[in-house]
Amino acid sequence: MQLIDTSKSLLENLYYVSGILILITVVIGIIQISLTKKISQTNSRREAALLSLKQIELYTTQIMPLISKIDFDIPSTTDIRAYELKEFCRNELQKKFTKDQFENRLIKSLAQSAELVTAMNAIDTFAICFVNELADEKIAFSSIGLSFVLTVESLYFDLSISVHDNSNFFENVLKLYDIWSKKLIKLQTALN
Repeated sequence: MQLIDTSKSLLENLYYVSGILILITVVIGIIQISLTKKISQTNSRREAALLSLKQIELYTTQIMPLISKIDFDIPSTTDIRAYELKEFCRNELQKKFTKDQFENRLIKSLAQSAELVTAMNAIDTFAICFVNELADEKIAFSSIGLSFVLTVESLYFDLSISVHDNSNFFENVLKLYDIWSKKLIKLQTALN
């Protein structure tokens, strides 16, 4: 059988050849779509990794200096670990502290409220990229996860008095803290 039959008209031969050409074009198109998807996924992962690195740099160069300005001397509450709390809220906080401890710590927080709010806002902005999966939280966790968790635990009183019922103040900090503290607990359990 010949590809082009000389006994048929030119239009019929073109019709048969065009079917083969359309099939080849469709196959090439499918291959292009597949390659484009892989390239897009690779670029997305690369950009997430770059954003993670920028967020790590932001944390170490801007947020940590803000945190270092805050006085975390909290007498008789050092045994309270934030991951033992059910929630970051005033009600839970008041269950963990005596009335005098609560009032003393509240006075101290109010005395440095400008520094606290600035630091907590910076930490919340930092956490947004990871909570919304714009940056790769696994990369950042391996670098600054422990520091972030300890920082949030140090700010636990101040975060808790800032979070009211049904409010979403600092929700990104709390979500990222939840993710990373669970990872740390899992790592500690695996090491023991």
